[in-house]
Amino acid sequence: MSTYTKSAYTAVLPSRQARSGPKTGKRSVSYGKPKSKSTGRKKTFFAGWPGFSIAPGKVIFWSMVIGVAGFIYITHVFTTQNLLQDVNEVRLEYDKVRSIHETRVLDFEQITGPAAVFSRARELGYEQSGPADYIIIRGE
Repeated sequence: MSTYTKSAYTAVLPSRQARSGPKTGKRSVSYGKPKSKSTGRKKTFFAGWPGFSIAPGKVIFWSMVIGVAGFIYITHVFTTQNLLQDVNEVRLEYDKVRSIHETRVLDFEQITGPAAVFSRARELGYEQSGPADYIIIRGE
C-alpha cells in the first residue's frame, strides 16, 4: 500500500523521505575529483566533545610558543644562578679586603695615637703645653 503523489520532481513514499537524484537505484558515476562528504566543519582534535574544538594549526602554534617560553625561562634560571655565584665570590673578596683595611686602620691609629705622639715629642725634646695633660677637677 503505497501512495504516490504525482509531481514533476519527487515521489512521496510512505515510510521514506523524498529522494533527489536518479531514480534507477544505481549511484551516479563521476569522473575526476571525488566528492567529499564534508559537513562544512574544520578538521579538529577532540571532535567527539561537544563545544570543544581546536584546529591542528593552533595546537602546533601554541606548542611552539610554550616551548620557546620554556626555553627562555630555563636559560634565565641558569644565567641567574651563574650571576649569583659571581656576586657571592665578589662579596667574599670584599669582606677580605674590608677586614684587611680595618686592621691596617687600627694599626695606623695605634701608631699615630696620642700616647705615641706625646712619647715621640718627648724624645725629640718638645715640652708639654700645660693644662691639656692634667685632669682638671672642680672644687679643689
